[in-house]
Parts: sequence; C-alpha cells; structure tokens
Amino acid sequence: MKTKFDDKIMRMAAKEEMPVPKELNNRISQILEALPEREDGSSLMKNKMPVEKKHRKKKSLRKTILLVAVFVMLFSVTVHAAIRLVQIRMEAMNHEKLEEYYITAAKSYMGHDNRNRAYMEQEEVRMKELRQAYEGGRFPKGEIKIVERYEDYGGKGIAFVPATSTFCFPEGEMTDEELLQIIDFYAKRDYSVTKIGAAAASGEYVLPEECQETERQTQTSGKDQRLDIPYTGTLELTSMAAGTDCIYLAGWEGIHRMELESSDSTLFYDAYRRDEVRKNAKITCMAEGQGQMLYAAVAYRNSEEKYVGEIWCIDKEGKLQNNISLTEQAGEEEPFYVFRMAVDGDNYLYLRTNKKDCICMVYDQSGFVSNVTDRTFRTDYLNALGVGKDGKVYTILEDASEHVAGIASINPTEGELEEIYQCAFPAEDVLIPFDLLMAGTDTDFVLWGYSGIYTYQIGDPEAVRVLAPYEASFQWEGCRYTGLWNGRILFAGTEETREVDTDGEKQYRWVPEKTTFYYRPVGDSGEIPVSGRE
Repeated sequence: MKTKFDDKIMRMAAKEEMPVPKELNNRISQILEALPEREDGSSLMKNKMPVEKKHRKKKSLRKTILLVAVFVMLFSVTVHAAIRLVQIRMEAMNHEKLEEYYITAAKSYMGHDNRNRAYMEQEEVRMKELRQAYEGGRFPKGEIKIVERYEDYGGKGIAFVPATSTFCFPEGEMTDEELLQIIDFYAKRDYSVTKIGAAAASGEYVLPEECQETERQTQTSGKDQRLDIPYTGTLELTSMAAGTDCIYLAGWEGIHRMELESSDSTLFYDAYRRDEVRKNAKITCMAEGQGQMLYAAVAYRNSEEKYVGEIWCIDKEGKLQNNISLTEQAGEEEPFYVFRMAVDGDNYLYLRTNKKDCICMVYDQSGFVSNVTDRTFRTDYLNALGVGKDGKVYTILEDASEHVAGIASINPTEGELEEIYQCAFPAEDVLIPFDLLMAGTDTDFVLWGYSGIYTYQIGDPEAVRVLAPYEASFQWEGCRYTGLWNGRILFAGTEETREVDTDGEKQYRWVPEKTTFYYRPVGDSGEIPVSGRE
C-alpha cells in the first residue's frame, strides 16, 4: 500500500536526491554500459552525438533505471511488510485463541455467513478502504463479541452467533473500529482453520471434542430439534412436498420419496420418462390429498409443439390413477405453469397458474370446476394457496387500488372469494409475496416470505414474524420449502448449480451432492404446533 512516505522517496529518486546503496549504484552503471548496440554496431551510448548530449542522455537513462529500481524496492518492501504485519498478528494468537476461532468456524458449518442487516452503502465503501489499511498494519483495538443466541445481542457493537453464522450489526452506521473488527475476525478465523486443520490432518493435533462431530450428529432427533442433513441421493431437486409420513421430491429424472430425516431418496414415479412425448415434462409443484394421493402439476410440449398442462394423480404405491388435462382452460398460446397447489378435505384441487385475471383454478377428479376471479384484487404467481385450520383453502392477495394485502378463503364450486381479511401483514412487508405453508393449532396459518417465517391468527391486526432469514443458517432466497405435519418446516438448499442446455434453453440444475435439507422448528416454544392429518 503506497503512503506519503513512498511518494516522497519517489520524488527524491526522480531528482536523484535519494542516496542509493553502492551495490545498486554499481549495478545501474553496469546496465548502462551493457546497453545493446545499434544495427550499425554503435552503442546507444556511443553514437556520434555531442558529449554534452550524451551526458544528458545517460543521466536521463540513469534516472529512469533508478526510478524503476526504487519502485521495485518499494513495492517489495511494502508488500512484504504488510504481509508480515498481518502474519505476525496471526501468529501472536495463543493456542486457546486459535482453538476458539476454529470452534467458531466449525459451528458455522453451512459455508456462508448471515447478517441481521445489509451493509449500508457508505459502510461498503469504507470497508474496501479499511481492508487496505488493515493489510498495512491498521488493526482494531477490540474484538467481535461471540454470543450463543441472537437474542443475547444487546444492539451495541458487533456480535457473532456461531450456531447460525450470523453477524449482528448495530442499527446505526458502523465505526471504523467496528468494520476493522469484522475484517480481523475473518482473517483470524481463516488462519485458525488453516493452521489447526493442517495440524489435525497430520495427526499433530487432536480436534476439540465439540468439533469432532457435526451439529447434525450431536443433536437429538425430534420435532423440537433443528437438523441439517446433507443429501446423498441423485435427484436434481426442482420441488418438494410434504406427505403424511414422507417427503416427495421432484426432479428432472422423476419423483422420489424420502423418509423424514433421511439423507437419501428412492424412486417413486417415473413412468412418464418412457413416454416419448412426456419424457421432458417439468414437474412444477406437488401436493398430497386424502388417501395419500399425490397430485403433481406438469407442463410439456406435445408432438405438435403445443403447450400442455396436466395434473397427474398418483396413489401411495406410485401408480398413476388419473390424468387431468388443464389445456382447455389454460390455452395453448404460451407455456402454462402451475406454481402453487393446495388440496382440501373434499379433494378439490386449487391451482395458482400464470393464467391472466385468474386468482386460481379449481379442479376435482373428473376435471374443471371453476375459475376464481375478482377484479377488485390481484395476486402474484408466488402468492400462496394453502389449507387453513378450518380445512378451507385460502389465498393471499392484494387490493388492486389500495395495495393492502390480505388473506381470503375460496368457495370452490361457486368460483369466488368468501371471507376476506385485510391488513394481515406488517406494513413494511405488504408488497412481498407470501406463501402459506400450513395450518397451526395455536395460530390459523404459518407463512413463508422473503423476510422470514410468519404466523397469523384471523382477527389479529397483523402477522408475527417468528424466524428471520439471518437466523436460519442457510441461503434463504432460492431455497425449496414445505411444512411438515410433525411441527417443523423443511428447507432445501444448494451450494452449487450446473448449467444444462435443453432444447436450446439454459437450465440451472441443483447439484445433488451439494444439496442439504434443513429441518427447522420456529416460534417461542421452539416449534410451531400444526394440526395432524386425518
């Protein structure tokens, strides 16, 4: 890193006022004497110019070489000094401190960090400057505080929660000292992982007992426990749905079935893969109905290159019982997708689609029942369809004129909204699409949103957030999720995707071995109680 002192030295070198070591001075003279000759055999310094001009030329070349030499020395000294200063700081940590940072890293096993808020724009600018200053020897006076839970953070200074890899930032703009503490924390954590990891690998060091097993292995199973399970199966996951006693996973190769808390999955249904027309069908969403019948929404192009939408009704043995066509109602002019699906106690299927001016489509086993429309309200394709505690299917919508969010029950046979409850969500989240996950026993609904997991009781003025994204310990946006009947929410996330070209279109598919399932209880009691299936 260049300093004012460096600038002064460079100016001195340019004026040849800088004293140089005798060895360097001799070396520059040797370079001048050894300059290549011209094509006519004369040296660059031995041509037929006047002696005074030759002297000025030689002096100019000497100055240029000196500047280059000084620059190289400065760069070398500055870089090595900076690296050395940081290295000395790292090596100054005693064994207990190294182990403390290593344990912090070991607990933060999800591979990335979370924050309770984003960096402010000015903080990001200052952070870049302070990283350079840190490398030049500007270190913080203190360290980040380590706390067991986010609730233990008092709002002052910076804290870190290892269990969820969460940085806790104050509401106001952070000081230089606080930003330097963050930089220092990363440096020490990385150094401890490298140092202790290498020693452990060589057998020179025995890992602390709390680092010898992952959190998944040390935690007890049960609906009130969090659990992280790396996937060992082969499915490139596109969607999932909760079953009565299992999880259904959809991918490009078919539908799999996975036992709760298992790391692997087994094939459940892939008969369509042997159908020349349907083999490239995309399963967009699924839901389980009465009698453990699985309903899968699919989309594909037929032999005439027209878009087709269908619902496959698959029994619990993995056999196709019925095929419901959606094409007549959906049309064939553009790709038709079912984004969300819900099934009520009478086995009516409620579909959220990309059909314009339609809140949802309703089908039963024999086919189309109704289109639910209401121009007073509008919906986003991400907005949910879900079953409430009363057994009815509800949807989330927004008043088209006042932009007030709400939740409403649906009459399937009449094709209309019934009870509508407005102002259901916090004001700051009113325009964020929410997804109904499941019904609660203490609350009517459990909802997913970009800003967290919420519960909502009909009649309350607003929903209550019970889990923030930064408390979840995995990448929130882009994850798959479903509510489980035993009181937890199951998330799935990946650390890596791969690009695949299919029919001239790019697809970004999850890498199975980089996929992890996260079981999360939420709420003050450690879980969200939900009603069981009958």
